[in-house]
Amino acid sequence: MNKTFELVRSQRLPVLAGFGNYVVQMQSNDFTFKGIWPNSLLVGLSLQVPIFNKFSTSLKEKQTKIGIRQIELQKSLLERSLSLTAQNAINEMQRTKIQLQSDKEAVEQAIKGYDIAKVRYKTGVGTVLELNDSEVSLTTSKLNLNQTLYDFLKAKNEFEKVQGIEKSK
Repeated sequence: MNKTFELVRSQRLPVLAGFGNYVVQMQSNDFTFKGIWPNSLLVGLSLQVPIFNKFSTSLKEKQTKIGIRQIELQKSLLERSLSLTAQNAINEMQRTKIQLQSDKEAVEQAIKGYDIAKVRYKTGVGTVLELNDSEVSLTTSKLNLNQTLYDFLKAKNEFEKVQGIEKSK
């Protein structure tokens, strides 16, 4: 954008351009090109001096400055957004790490509860309902553990995406 601004600003300056043209030609009625080949040469300079374009150049300069500022603000906003997304992903990974530990303990407790209910049912002290409840609790605990693991991996993937880390396949 700074180059664009320099280009707009340069429109205030005079322009000096050189040009040239060299021509060789021949005319013949019988298509024999053995005669004289006249040639001509034209060389010149062109000078363009802007007399009054102050308003249009000033407006273009202002528009270019505004464009540059907008791009800078968009870049800053994008950087902040990426930083915030990365921090959110880190926070989510930390939260799910703690939750994973809790869910692992819950699965261990549910396994113990299921084992106890199985023994109680086999000895005739427990009911089928008790056994089914403990099995549902175990399944729910495992499901919660898997969901938390999924949440952790999702947060990790989001963090890697923001950081630009590519995954090997």
